[in-house]
Amino acid sequence: MFSVVHRLSCACVTHSRHVDAPISRDLFCRVEGQGQSLAEAAKVLGLGPKDCAYLLAGFRRDIAAELVALLVAAEMPRAAIEDENSDFSGQNGGQ
Repeated sequence: MFSVVHRLSCACVTHSRHVDAPISRDLFCRVEGQGQSLAEAAKVLGLGPKDCAYLLAGFRRDIAAELVALLVAAEMPRAAIEDENSDFSGQNGGQ
């Protein structure tokens, strides 16, 4: 799961129009991947804790948006669609 989030974070940095995207990704990796506290990561990065909280919230939002876009663009396997349709017709009495 972390590898999926890592790839999404790379996509966020690549697609982002924000100049602070690379530092936001570094902050995200430190807090979410390495388990550093927000205060520790802020100190290492030379930022204030409030700035880090703001950057982290924005980056998490960007990752969520990338994930939604990825899921919307994904094609559902044909077998899953057929199973869903058969389940639906069974619930309605075949009508």
